[in-house]
Amino acid sequence: MNIGPAQKADLILVLMGLKPASELEIFKNNDPKEKIEEALISAGLKIKEKPAKKNVVARYAISLDDDIVDRLMLAEPNKDHEEYGRLMGYPETAIKAFGTDEKISNDVLPDEDIVFSFTLSKNHKDEEMEVWRKWSRAIKENAPDLFKKLPKRGKNKS
Repeated sequence: MNIGPAQKADLILVLMGLKPASELEIFKNNDPKEKIEEALISAGLKIKEKPAKKNVVARYAISLDDDIVDRLMLAEPNKDHEEYGRLMGYPETAIKAFGTDEKISNDVLPDEDIVFSFTLSKNHKDEEMEVWRKWSRAIKENAPDLFKKLPKRGKNKS
């Protein structure tokens, strides 16, 4: 499936049960949407098409669970960030900090191979970063070739 490596990694996390849901955007340089839809469904994923944004061929809500896909169809990151964050698998403390002065910059990244991130909270950043590590380890161990293609967010950036 010709989509970006970060989107592939996110889908792997959903397939592994490490994230409840994800969104997938298909661009002109990706495989045709029908081919991608077929691959997603054959992998056991539930999908529903969402309204596409500008310069996007198609956009999907994706999960292993029909009910979660339905919830993601209604949740938008800028309108209902708490529900959206839960569906994306973000820690509750990070979700609560989003949009407040409790959030901190992702510039605090540790010196290690981190390939995922979300807004951290001031008081819980260490345990929230454990989610980053868990997700990154899962891709590194289960899809090492894909992991090498992902941009590293840590200071080390190896």
